[in-house]
Amino acid sequence: FRDTIPQLNLRDGDAIPLTPKRTALIGLQWDFALGALRNGYARAEWLYVGAKEPLRLDFPASQYPGGTPFRIGAYEQLNLRAGIALTGSLDLALYADNVTDEFGVTSANTTGGLGFPFVTTTRPRSSSRRAGNTPAA
Repeated sequence: FRDTIPQLNLRDGDAIPLTPKRTALIGLQWDFALGALRNGYARAEWLYVGAKEPLRLDFPASQYPGGTPFRIGAYEQLNLRAGIALTGSLDLALYADNVTDEFGVTSANTTGGLGFPFVTTTRPRSSSRRAGNTPAA
């Protein structure tokens, strides 16, 4: 953080809570011909989200004054896609997200002043098919 905001208790050099220091995304796509009229593609994406600075949450059962730091660890995710282009902008695709079924916490907070923890997590492994507009690569 490169500014001072007294109202938020943030000073120059502070780490912003719930914000990872490092993230990375690597995507590889292979486009290929399926005969004279159709094209296909296969895509793999690897996502890394680093550990986040803790947010002090006041858990009701906590014996620690001011709450305990809720630490959010790093996680990785692998996504796969394969499809066939039917026309210039229409394709059929199969996909699998979070192939390794990695559990990751994306955010955490307390709800409505009651002090109960609320976390948002990555979606579990999922797969499906889709017909629609060709996604931009």
